[in-house]
Parts: sequence; structure tokens; C-alpha cells
Amino acid sequence: MSALLQRRRWPVAYLGQSVPLADLAEFIGVIRPLAIVLTATREESARSLVEWPQALSGAVRGGPPLVCFGGHVFVERPEWSTRVPGIYLGSDLRGAVETLEDLLQSVAPSLALG
Repeated sequence: MSALLQRRRWPVAYLGQSVPLADLAEFIGVIRPLAIVLTATREESARSLVEWPQALSGAVRGGPPLVCFGGHVFVERPEWSTRVPGIYLGSDLRGAVETLEDLLQSVAPSLALG
């Protein structure tokens, strides 16, 4: 997803796998991104994503970023898409990129470079 967004000229910071929510909160406090995309491939990962609002609440100043999510577990176990707070980007990568791009353009039209 990050590569596709970069090809569309959106600034992306890819943090990699297994970033603890506390570290993500610190990053958000410094960078203040427009959006955060969380992914999970297994139920264990999805279970930890349920807690992102509590973990990230102190990091948000001046308005919260969009929080979106996706990944294999949400395709295999659709009920997880209703348990995780935020915007589910769907099961298709290209569709997810388009959805995220539409959301980004709605919150920051001046940054849309595509």
C-alpha cells in the first residue's frame, strides 16, 4: 500500500511490522500525520488493534488523523472489521488505496499531487 501511495505522490512513512502502539503514539505526536493505516494478518494482531483509541488518545493534538485498517484477517474473519475502531479499507488492495486517497483528498485537498 505504501508503495502505491508513493507512486501517486502521497508522502508516506512506512513503519514496518510490529510497531508497539506506544511507539506509534510517540511518532504521531511528532509527525502529526493526516492518516494512519494499521494492518493485521492474524487475529492476535487484530485483537491488539482494538485498543488503538486508548493508546493513541494522548498523542493527538490539533485534530486526530484518519485511522484506517485492513489486512488478511479482516478478509478471512469479516467480523473483525466491526470490532476494530476506524475506517475499514476493504479486502482489495487497489480499492483500499483508492478509498484512502479519496479520504486524504477530503481532509487535505491541497496535498493531492496525484
